[in-house]
Amino acid sequence: MPPRSSDGSSSDPTGDPSNWLAPGDLPGHPGVDPHLGAATLESEAFGPGPGSAGHGVHTILVVDDNPVVRALMVRVLSEHGYEVLEASDGERALSIAAAHSGRIDLLLTDVLMPGMSGAELAVELETVRPGVPRVFVSGYPEGEILRSGMLDPGVTFVQKPFVAAALLQRVREALAAARA
Repeated sequence: MPPRSSDGSSSDPTGDPSNWLAPGDLPGHPGVDPHLGAATLESEAFGPGPGSAGHGVHTILVVDDNPVVRALMVRVLSEHGYEVLEASDGERALSIAAAHSGRIDLLLTDVLMPGMSGAELAVELETVRPGVPRVFVSGYPEGEILRSGMLDPGVTFVQKPFVAAALLQRVREALAAARA
């Protein structure tokens, strides 16, 4: 059972994302989303997306077992010019990667998923798509993930909940590092 705060609410960071996403974040849900809207505006400071003039389109494989979180990541990346492939688990991600005829420039995956962890997926993906850079996301703090041995030090990591600007920054950093 997740820890409880003094007011009785759960402090489990991996809990239901509807607790940390505003209604406008939900796919197909009308309404203004002040959190994502502000993050989207902030992200403009990072310059034009990869689909802009002078940039090639990058393809990102997004893997998260939570459909709401996955849809949010897909939406943010798509709105910033990335081509996105999505999967709900590691096995599906490997099938998509094997069947996709184009490049896959980045793996963006949740750390903890049923069946196959994000780290296990990254290792397996290496056999199908060698050298694909990775960005890991988790509701658990990076220090806790590293101490547990779920990920190696030095990985690119995004803490859930995240704002669009933080996600986009990590993606751009990982893509830039892969080109260097």
